[in-house]
Amino acid sequence: MQENGRWDLTPLYESLDDPRIDEDFGRLSKLVEGSRSFFEKEADAADLIKGGIELSEEMYELVYRLAAYFSLVMNADTSISKTVAYLNRIQGIMAGFQPFEVALKRLIADQDIDELVKHEKLKQYEFMLRESKAEAGYMLDAELEEMIAHLDIYGVGAWENLFDQLTSTASAELDGEKKTLTELRNLAYDPDQDVRHKAYEAELSLYPQLEKSLAGALNAIKGQVLYLTGKRGHASPLDESLFSNRTSRETLDAMIEAIIEKRDIFVRYFKAKAKYFGQESLHWADMFAPIGKLPSGYTVEGSREMLVSSFEKLHPPIAELIDKAHEDNWIDFYPRENKVGGAFCFNLAIIR
Repeated sequence: MQENGRWDLTPLYESLDDPRIDEDFGRLSKLVEGSRSFFEKEADAADLIKGGIELSEEMYELVYRLAAYFSLVMNADTSISKTVAYLNRIQGIMAGFQPFEVALKRLIADQDIDELVKHEKLKQYEFMLRESKAEAGYMLDAELEEMIAHLDIYGVGAWENLFDQLTSTASAELDGEKKTLTELRNLAYDPDQDVRHKAYEAELSLYPQLEKSLAGALNAIKGQVLYLTGKRGHASPLDESLFSNRTSRETLDAMIEAIIEKRDIFVRYFKAKAKYFGQESLHWADMFAPIGKLPSGYTVEGSREMLVSSFEKLHPPIAELIDKAHEDNWIDFYPRENKVGGAFCFNLAIIR
C-alpha cells in the first residue's frame, strides 16, 4: 500500500525485490556485450550510425528506468544501502559501453552532417548528430573513458554518496524535538521570528560535526572535475558546463549583467525588511520571513484544490497535470530523517 504523502514508484518497479530488476540488468549486460563487436560488421557509415543510435536508444531507456528507480528510492531514504550497490552496478556495466560511445561519436565526427541528414533514416537525428560531432572533440581515448567511468564509482560517485548521506541524516534538537537539517531550513519561512532564530541557531550547531567531511567531499568532487576538464580540452569547468548546457559565455554574461543591473531592487527590499523587523542589517534568520498577514497554513489537499482551481481559469492543461501529479502520487511531500534535502524534479517521460 502507498504511504500517505510519499511518491509512488511502482510504475517503474514494484519494489527492490521486483524480479524485473534482475531481468533488466541481464538485458543491459547483453546490450553492452553486443556493443563491443558492433563496429566489426561491414556496412556504410549511414547504416552503422543508424544502427548505433538505435542501440544507444535501447540501452539508455533501460538504464534510465533502472537508475531513476534506485536514485529516487535512495533520495527518499539514504539508509537503504542496497540502492547504492545497485547504482554502482549500473555504473560498472555502463563503463563497458564507453568504447562504443567514443567510436560512434568519432564516426559521426568524420562525416559531413549535411550529407548524412539527406538519408531519410537519419533526418530526424540531425540535432543529435551535430551535437555528437561537437562532443567528439572533447573525448579521450576509448580505454581512458572506460577507465574513468569505472573509477567514478569509487571516486566522485562515492564522495557524492557521502555528501547525501551526511546531509540527510544530520539532525539537531529544537525545543526538545529532534529536527533534520531540511526541517530546520524549512523553519526559515515560519511566521514566528522566535522560531526562525531558534531554528537558525540549531542549524549552525550542526555544521561543526559535518564541515570537515563535507569540505573533503566537495574538494574531491571538484578536484576530479578540474583535472578531467583540462584533460578533455575545455578551458575551464565553467566552459565545460556551458558546452554541456548548450549555451555560450556571452549568454551567461548577459544574464549576470542583468542581475547586477537590478541588484539595487533587492538591496532596497532587504533594507526595508530589516527596518520592518527593527534591525540595522537584516538578520540571516529573517531573510525568508513572510511579511504581512498570511493564512494559518495549507494542507496538501488544500493546496491541490487552490492550484487546480487557479489554473483551470488560466490554462486548463496545467490544472489537469497538477491534479494528475497528486492523484498518481508523483510527489514526496514531507521532510524526514534520511531523506535528501532540497527540491528537485525528475523527468520520467519513459512512463507517461
